[in-house]
Amino acid sequence: MSIGNRLNLVIEYYNMTHNSFAKSLGMHNGSNIKRLITLNRSPQISTVKKISQAYPNLNMDWLRTGAGKMIIGDKTDIREDDLTVTAKQILKKLDEDRVYYDSVRKEMNTIKFKELFDNFESLEGKVESYAVQASQTVNDKLNELSKNYNDSFLVALDKILRIEQDLENINTFMAQAFETEKIKSKLKPKLKTKPNERT
Repeated sequence: MSIGNRLNLVIEYYNMTHNSFAKSLGMHNGSNIKRLITLNRSPQISTVKKISQAYPNLNMDWLRTGAGKMIIGDKTDIREDDLTVTAKQILKKLDEDRVYYDSVRKEMNTIKFKELFDNFESLEGKVESYAVQASQTVNDKLNELSKNYNDSFLVALDKILRIEQDLENINTFMAQAFETEKIKSKLKPKLKTKPNERT
């Protein structure tokens, strides 16, 4: 077990956070303590001295090296000669369980951070995908509206041209009809006089 893990166990034992533990040592915040644990660095002598003064029942040898028990005078700090075989087995099992649960907790923290990171990456990808899709949808809609506008304009223009052509045809027809009527009206008197001339 690393010194970082042991320091973390001390904080957990006293039911504290990194900040509250640091403040109990006279520090402003827990960033230095957290860095020691995360980077698994040995605390400076001044920090060890502060820990020793603030927690006199903490076994500093255990903190530095892992030898012995965490707490001085702990009931589990019994000479092995005094233990029965069953008690030794129980203590061994407890130590194994502690190591196992520490590794599980560490693994779970790693898994949780990995899941959070994966979820963030997935979400980021989805947002980017939605943005691209939305942009494409807007472009498609604009293109569709533009095409519909152009089509409508061409249809309207075609109708106007047909109406103009129809009006021109009507004008031509009316002009021809007018000329025909004019010619007929001029010919009528001549036709009336011709039969009289015969008699």
